[in-house]
Amino acid sequence: MSNTTTGDGFRILQPLWDIIKDGREEYLGSPLFPVFMSVTFYFVAVLPFMVIDLYGKEWHWVQKYKIQPSKEVW
Repeated sequence: MSNTTTGDGFRILQPLWDIIKDGREEYLGSPLFPVFMSVTFYFVAVLPFMVIDLYGKEWHWVQKYKIQPSKEVW
């Protein structure tokens, strides 16, 4: 049994893919789709760390985890 199915054969991500694919095959076949998805995923993954860097100096609970507490993020 693969990791993408449950015991009854239901695929976990299939409903999401069906919603994305429904009527948008021309966009999914575009050569720009993989580029758009990778850039979007990159910014979504980096956003929490960017927020912590920008506002972390005001959050004291973040300061105790800094490796170099005397250095400022700029």
